[in-house]
Amino acid sequence: MKTSNYIQVFEHQVLRVDQQQLTVQQFDALAYFNEQHDQKYFSLLHKGVRFRQYVGVLQVGELTIEILPKTDQHSHRPQNWQKVLLDLLHACEFLKVDALTKAPLQLKTSPLLWLYIELFVQEIEQLLSQGLQKNYRKQSQNAHHWKGQVNFAKQLQKNLTQPHQIYISHQTYDYQHPIHQVLYKALNIIAQFWIDHNLKKKIQYLIKAFPKQQEIVVTETLYNQLYAAPKFRKYHAALDLARMITLQYSPDIRLGNCPVLAILFDMNQLFEQYIQQQLKKTLDNSWQVKAQASKRFWANRNLRPDIWLSHEGNNYILDTKWKILKRPSPSDEDLRQMYAYNHNFKASKSLLIYPNVFDLSQRSAAYAQPILVQGKAVEHYCKVIFVNVLNKKGTLNTYIAQDIIQHLDLD
Repeated sequence: MKTSNYIQVFEHQVLRVDQQQLTVQQFDALAYFNEQHDQKYFSLLHKGVRFRQYVGVLQVGELTIEILPKTDQHSHRPQNWQKVLLDLLHACEFLKVDALTKAPLQLKTSPLLWLYIELFVQEIEQLLSQGLQKNYRKQSQNAHHWKGQVNFAKQLQKNLTQPHQIYISHQTYDYQHPIHQVLYKALNIIAQFWIDHNLKKKIQYLIKAFPKQQEIVVTETLYNQLYAAPKFRKYHAALDLARMITLQYSPDIRLGNCPVLAILFDMNQLFEQYIQQQLKKTLDNSWQVKAQASKRFWANRNLRPDIWLSHEGNNYILDTKWKILKRPSPSDEDLRQMYAYNHNFKASKSLLIYPNVFDLSQRSAAYAQPILVQGKAVEHYCKVIFVNVLNKKGTLNTYIAQDIIQHLDLD
């Protein structure tokens, strides 16, 4: 779907300049953004871009590009993908917010970026209504009055010819803090983009209401430090949203009014994480569920299946694959991978889990060579299954764990 300022595409789809889907300026902005992020989200073609396995939204100047999962491309049922994606992110704890129902009605049918920004705005409004947390910090400056301690080194360096000033260091209690600085930075970033008029007015009001903050350089390391601040736990939901905004923003420094903002998520990771979370919620205490369990197999290299299950002395390996199969025949590479997992984790059964698109039948077969479990040769299997991420109503399938467990054929 395409309008003048809105394009809806699927994973791995191509957008081209020569087909009037992108302007040259928008293509250059995406190319610059791509260079900044190590070609992570899409690959460049001649006068075009091919998207990878990331879903979400790209804002390029006034153009919104919404990227949907490739399973929707083959679905004949209308799905409210925006809500599904937000529910999926919440279920996987990628976003620790549960405020979608509070979004104004006109936003619920708008581009995903507007919904994401609305969630961030709600978090900032809540923090301001509760009162921002003040903090002590050390401040050094030239002043006309003595307060705190004199910094003699700086006094000699800066004030030899200005005897009426004194360079001091003192404690101050105010709102200047790295957490407030990243939230303020995120507010100023989203204010640049073309969004709903009422939402933009809210953002402009919040920028005025928020205590003015110093500029800050944001990194992953900085955010990890901010989450550890003990007095700022109520800020975590807002930080989750600000993190994506500030780290995935490409400012307009050379391209002429065409900044880029990416709110994108890896569908491979979301698919794996959702299944893992549902298994943990569904299975009782007789089960052990471990994600990315690791065993060394050569030198310093490890094998890490997506999910390892243990129940009554039996081991099972589950590996999720966000791929569309047109027939129930996985690649040799995937089958060899499961063979190695079975051997190293002493698992007699393993599941290759794919999204269900074409209503394919499940397929199970034994490997030719057995594995050794406690000195005994044991036949081991790999089963290929296809699961529905969404139910018939078009919402998340909350019974996906039961659907998977039944394929282990427990006695």
